[in-house]
Amino acid sequence: MRPSDFTVLVLCLVCGILFALRNGDVRTNFSAAPGLEAPRLVDGLLQRESMQKTIGSSFLCRTECASVSPWPVESDPRSWLDEIGQAHAKQGIGDRPDAPALIRFEGRWMILWGERSDRLEVVVENQGAGVWPRERYTSLYGLPWWGPLR
Repeated sequence: MRPSDFTVLVLCLVCGILFALRNGDVRTNFSAAPGLEAPRLVDGLLQRESMQKTIGSSFLCRTECASVSPWPVESDPRSWLDEIGQAHAKQGIGDRPDAPALIRFEGRWMILWGERSDRLEVVVENQGAGVWPRERYTSLYGLPWWGPLR
């Protein structure tokens, strides 16, 4: 072995040891900050604990809505929409609801408030806000819906 080869080998070993010492704690798992907890799957809805308390009237209300019921109590939500400042919402025409919309789904109300290519952002009565997988979107076709909401 030539002296120059030996010098390069020693230099590589020293660099490797320094790198290992400086980055040895990388494999340690540290707890995330409290606001960064991972969402959980709750009855088919991916959500964080803070999102479970979301209700329709507080989510959509543009005025003072403390006395308004959290969700419509009748099958026709027009009076409820008027109370929360969504007077321009009309019943949807066609098979596909567009976001944002109020939808009657499986015996309860739901707000479809965001569409992405891979997920649906929703607020569901008695369940809160969260994210649905995209494949659930087809189950909303043909249901009564009201929109556009603001």
